Amino acid sequence: MTYEPILQLPTCPIDIIGDVHGQLAPLKQLMTLLGYDQCGRHPDGRRLVFVGDPCDRGPDSPGVFELVMRAVEVGGATCLLGNHELALVEGEPKAGNAWFFGGKRDAERDRTTFGPFRRLAPARRDEILAFCEAMPVAAEHRELQIVHACWDEECVEFVRSLGRVSNTEIIRHGLARAQGYLARYGLAERFPAAKARLEKQRRRRSWKAGGPHSAAVGTLIEDLKQGEVIQQRHNPMMVLTSGYEREARTPQWLAGKWRFLERVPWWRRAKLAKPTVFGHYSRQRELVRVEDHDEHSVLFGAARDEHWLGPDRLAMCVDYRWHGNSRRPALAALRPDIGDLMFWDGRLTSRWGKRAERAGVN
Repeated sequence: MTYEPILQLPTCPIDIIGDVHGQLAPLKQLMTLLGYDQCGRHPDGRRLVFVGDPCDRGPDSPGVFELVMRAVEVGGATCLLGNHELALVEGEPKAGNAWFFGGKRDAERDRTTFGPFRRLAPARRDEILAFCEAMPVAAEHRELQIVHACWDEECVEFVRSLGRVSNTEIIRHGLARAQGYLARYGLAERFPAAKARLEKQRRRRSWKAGGPHSAAVGTLIEDLKQGEVIQQRHNPMMVLTSGYEREARTPQWLAGKWRFLERVPWWRRAKLAKPTVFGHYSRQRELVRVEDHDEHSVLFGAARDEHWLGPDRLAMCVDYRWHGNSRRPALAALRPDIGDLMFWDGRLTSRWGKRAERAGVN
């Protein structure tokens, strides 16, 4: 197995596909619209780059992995590591990945939340884990740079300094780095203790995460929040695959768990050396403002789905969703050299905001 955590991409034109999340049929349709066959080959020599998170939540994560792995092997595609594949490598069952870990209760939960899904044959687990171990964490192209969630130069260089190692090895070094910061703030023992004590409560929606709490529980929550912020800021693997997070004003029920942190729009202050493409942040395909904890507005403001982000307009998020309908596919691909954003259903948008005609889809 060849490991290249910070991958140097070939100089040919590339097409960057956002988070697929188990949506096999839309992925096949999008590849066809882009001119690729189902092995990831393009007649003009273009290459596919997936920003990560091919799996979880959708109806056919095993099928998406099969296609992506074939495209990597045959078509020269690249698939970056996302936070969902990180969970597979770490052996962490979570909402949306019962297709891989199994378990009757978790499977029932995922079917209720995300709809029917295909389970992975147990004999294929090792194959997928080996693939995830070798997924690059970030990729560099002559014209741009790509990561799953957050491009942070210090974190990229930390990973690069480790050499050609597996993702498990990068995780180990990242955890050790974060542990040093936890120790510095007196949380080396308090944080894991709080995490263990609160884990069951956090997974019950009926729990009043926002309080009121006893003094003892309040202390545990504070230790948990501080520890999670430190981990999220000082573990390079978590920064690159999940982005920076900060303490939320109020706890939010997300993906089967009460969460005390919220995402940070890092691109607003980032000084990027070149155009940077990422996924992860569930950008609305068509902007809809809501009143109750509008995380999308916090992250993206009034930006439309085709708008580049940040003060220099050098950041582009290509992970999309429909507001109020998480099961409806919103998969898209960015074609940087052409300037197009192509959605799987044929809607084509230019980077300058022009609305093009719908591409031909039957």
